[in-house]
Amino acid sequence: MVDRRANLTQEVIELIEKAYGGSIRIFSEQIPRSVRAAETSGQGVSIFTHDPRGKVAAAYAALTGEVLKIA
Repeated sequence: MVDRRANLTQEVIELIEKAYGGSIRIFSEQIPRSVRAAETSGQGVSIFTHDPRGKVAAAYAALTGEVLKIA
């Protein structure tokens, strides 16, 4: 999960890609940090139930698509 508002986020992403990009697959989709996503744990439901049209659900769906392309 990333907080795109933080300046440090892009720096960390670049460091990870530089250090590990040649040896492991790094997916391009990033899951945004969100209060709505954090609420799902307390309610015991998935993000797709709690906020199906939200940005976090969309990001997880896109990540799933990336994973399925390599499977």
